[in-house]
Amino acid sequence: MVTDDVVAVIAEATRRDLLVSLRAGGKAVGALVEELSASQPTISTTLKDLRETHPDTTRAEAPPR
Repeated sequence: MVTDDVVAVIAEATRRDLLVSLRAGGKAVGALVEELSASQPTISTTLKDLRETHPDTTRAEAPPR
């Protein structure tokens, strides 16, 4: 059920902070690490969890070469 998914996502503080940060637009993982004062593995894992829950809300973007 969608409501259960939403509750599960916002139940954890790092996920809530990440969602608030991303409301303004996409950001690089490094920028999120600095902004949220969290470790890179924590941010990456949280993004992975969100991506698995809502795959339509993410995009992959590689740095220009």
